[in-house]
Amino acid sequence: MVNAAKNICDDICILIAGYNCDAVTEQAAALDGVGSVILDNAECYETQLSENISTLVASIADDYSHILGAANTFGKNILPRIAGFLDVQALSDVIEIESESIFLRPIYAGNLIARM
Repeated sequence: MVNAAKNICDDICILIAGYNCDAVTEQAAALDGVGSVILDNAECYETQLSENISTLVASIADDYSHILGAANTFGKNILPRIAGFLDVQALSDVIEIESESIFLRPIYAGNLIARM
């Protein structure tokens, strides 16, 4: 994820939202290309409910040009919620980031690659 974000900007910020996750924060800060890490260490994030996390991300989103998340079940649950809060479109299943405005993603069951 960090390597993909490097194609968008040089100053990458990672948000860690959880409970008792100081070790994870230290590991994230040590990643090459990461300029800063935001830690929100609260009990309400212990269960990683998408309602709590998406509200948190939307509350700080104005400070950032792009928000990236993994294309896993959790990411596909929170990213549309965040996009809804921000009134923007979410791009899912991106396989390559060429620049801050050009993304590649499969369409038609993976038979074609769309450049968006």
